[in-house]
Amino acid sequence: MPDGRSIEGRLQTVLDRVARAVDDCGNSLNKYRNTGGLVKFFKSGDWEDKFTGHAKRFDGLKQDLRDAIAIRSARTVENVSRKLDAIYDMISTKTNQEAELAVAVDSRGGIAACVSNSATIRELMERTDDAKKGAGTVAQVLHDVRASLSELLDENRMAYTVLLEARKNEITDAIRGSEERLRDALEVRAYMRVKDSKWSMNVGTSEFIAAVFDYFSEQYARAKAVLSQESHLPVQDRPAQTLADLVVWHLITAPDPADLRRPSQICQTKPSPV
Repeated sequence: MPDGRSIEGRLQTVLDRVARAVDDCGNSLNKYRNTGGLVKFFKSGDWEDKFTGHAKRFDGLKQDLRDAIAIRSARTVENVSRKLDAIYDMISTKTNQEAELAVAVDSRGGIAACVSNSATIRELMERTDDAKKGAGTVAQVLHDVRASLSELLDENRMAYTVLLEARKNEITDAIRGSEERLRDALEVRAYMRVKDSKWSMNVGTSEFIAAVFDYFSEQYARAKAVLSQESHLPVQDRPAQTLADLVVWHLITAPDPADLRRPSQICQTKPSPV
C-alpha cells in the first residue's frame, strides 16, 4: 500500500472508526427518540446540525472503506447514510404541531422569553401532550432546552450504553442457543430425528425414508467396524450394496403417512418402476 500498511491494517482502522460512528449515531437517535416534542422544537436547529454531521461522517467513512479495499463494497455504510438522509428530511420538514408551536412561541415573545417562564413552558407542553406522555417535568424541559446538545448526549451516553450492552447480550445468547441446538441436532442419531410425538402426522414421506436409510446405514457401518476388529476375515460389502439397491428415492411419490387411512392401503402402494 502507498502508506506502507497492509489492506488488513487500513481496513481495521476504518472499521474502528465506523464502530465509533455507529455508536455516536445510535446515542443521538436514542436521545432524540426519548426527547419530548417541545424540547425537539426548541432544539430543532441543533438536531438538524447533529444529524447532518452524522450523515457527512458516514459519507466520509464510505469513501474511506472503498479506498481501503480498493473496491466498491461499502453497502452497509451507504445504507446507514441513506437512512440518515431520510431522518434529516424528516427533521427539516415541519409538522402541523411544530407549525402551531412556532406561532405560539412567537406570540409569547420568542424562544428566549418562553424558556425563562415556567408557566409558559407548562402551557406549551400541554399543546404537545408531553405531560400526558410522561416526557418530563417543566424543570426537565428547561434543563434540556438550556443545555447544549453535546451535554445532553453525554448525559444520555451511560443509559444508551446499558441499553446497547443488553441488546448485545440478547443477540449473543440467541446465537449461542442456536449453536447448541444445531450441535445437538447434528450429534443425535438418525432414528432420533423422527422420534417426536405424532411424527407420523407431520413427517413427509421423503424425509422419513431418508431418515430410515440413514439409520440402517449407521447401523451397518457400526456393525462393520465391530466385526473388523474381532475378525481378520474380510467383511463382505454385500449389505452396503443391498442398501444401495433399495429404491429409496423412487418412493417419494408415495402418499404421506398422514394420508394412509387403512393398513391395507400400505400393501397396495407400489414403488415406481426403476
